[in-house]
Amino acid sequence: MGRQDIISKLGLIRHEEGGWFKETFRSPEEIDCPDREGGKRSLLTTIHYMLDVEKPHGLLHRNKSPIIHFYEGGGLLRYITVSPDGELNETLLGDNHERQLTVPGGYWKASELLSEDYGLVGEAVSPGFDYRDWEIAKEREILELFPEHAETLRPFLPKE
Repeated sequence: MGRQDIISKLGLIRHEEGGWFKETFRSPEEIDCPDREGGKRSLLTTIHYMLDVEKPHGLLHRNKSPIIHFYEGGGLLRYITVSPDGELNETLLGDNHERQLTVPGGYWKASELLSEDYGLVGEAVSPGFDYRDWEIAKEREILELFPEHAETLRPFLPKE
């Protein structure tokens, strides 16, 4: 099955961070999150997320909640994470590599398709995803915070 077939079958739409996505589950149960705008979040949300050859990079971003990524198929994906104190890690997700990656809340993360036509992952977020908890990186801020990682992170930063 090709990328266009998967996009159609899963009902994926473009995501502003790059790639394609569709929310597949939002728990009706909520949890109190007094430190977050609005104070409540769904207990759990899940999505499909896909990068393809047209847009092989996902922009650097962070979320307040931890996110678990499950490799579902396609090509090799590289995930770059940066902890709040600046520790950079790279993880490969694919058939002969890791199949799952957990990114703690507050970590910056970006993704890149390294092979094939597409790379597909499932993501689970708890407390559930809310755009009020999500932030795309600003180039100037990231390069000031992590100058030692400028070369690695620059391809994943939106141009200001």
